[in-house]
Amino acid sequence: MTGTRRNWRVPKLVGNKKTCLVKGIGYNATGKQVGADKSDSTFTIQVVDVTSPKNGDMYVSGDKRTISWIFHRTRHPVATVKLYYSKDGGYTWKLITKVVGDPGSYPDWVVPPVDSPKTRCKVKVVLRDANGETVGSGVDEGTFTISPP
Repeated sequence: MTGTRRNWRVPKLVGNKKTCLVKGIGYNATGKQVGADKSDSTFTIQVVDVTSPKNGDMYVSGDKRTISWIFHRTRHPVATVKLYYSKDGGYTWKLITKVVGDPGSYPDWVVPPVDSPKTRCKVKVVLRDANGETVGSGVDEGTFTISPP
């Protein structure tokens, strides 16, 4: 039988996975493998999609900005969200705040001080369940800039 389609339930992951593939294996009635194939290219499964800040955004220290995100399926319900920022492309992270529930945005982020423009800034969103276990996390795809006032 060729060209058969099957519905597939996307797994509930903890973090975004950028290089996913699907493989299918065909068997005959006696259980003997008769064929196999996999995805022609990789795809991404997103748990958390950081929607703001965006790649290329320019922020000024001291300004109030909104961090926003969308989350998809998680293993357990989201009880809290921890927000972090990095000025070095994600090598070091500093906690911004912890939010109860999952409001999808945090409008009160005061952009941190810098002494010179930082061009490799990122935001990370970490979803936690009622037990404090991470059930999802995501980092913005690109980088944004923070400049001094």
